[in-house]
Amino acid sequence: MKAARELVKAGRVASANYDPPLLAGDVHADAKRYRAGLRIRSASDVENLCTCREAREWGKICPHSLAVGLAVLAPPLKAAPAVPLVQPAERNAARFVSLGESAERPVRLHFILPPNFANAWARGQIMVCLEAELENRRMPFDALPGKSDLHSTTLTWPPSSR
Repeated sequence: MKAARELVKAGRVASANYDPPLLAGDVHADAKRYRAGLRIRSASDVENLCTCREAREWGKICPHSLAVGLAVLAPPLKAAPAVPLVQPAERNAARFVSLGESAERPVRLHFILPPNFANAWARGQIMVCLEAELENRRMPFDALPGKSDLHSTTLTWPPSSR
């Protein structure tokens, strides 16, 4: 249950829907997308429908399916953005393209902070995940098509004074 709560807190549940007896949704975890859910026939008859290994091979009710259930029970509140969003037509930003690629394809970057950010900050140990959104599909940054030196970039904080 703890892992399921963390998935919900981290915003990893992309969709969640309950149409009895089927609870279904998408969960992004471990650099993969899982189609997760439960078939709830009664209080004692529940079938896990997740595509993860735990569910398929061992028949366990996994954190992905529980996270979908938690998202249906308590959908996350949408907070108003602190900074007004700029529409793509209004901005004049640089665009990066792979070598040899003729067409531009905009990529939106998502920085994912840990749920225990305050504690990690205090310890000076923050792990930030980077995801890219390409053509309305979110994926790990290193899964972007094409070759780039950015795929293997490691950033440290505070920067060294070399």
